[in-house]
Amino acid sequence: MKGAKKYMIMFILILLINVITVIMLYFQNEQLTENQRELKELQVQLEDVNDGVKQLLEQQ
Repeated sequence: MKGAKKYMIMFILILLINVITVIMLYFQNEQLTENQRELKELQVQLEDVNDGVKQLLEQQ
């Protein structure tokens, strides 16, 4: 019975570690998704700046 109890505790600990890992990965994914949105916004702004620079160069 002692051996079974030891393995049950090990199983529960491994399960707990896996749950914590999944939660951490979820939050990292949320952060990466937010960073991706910000990068897309910055890309649009950069394209606008590039268009403005092209127009200024064409006017000269």
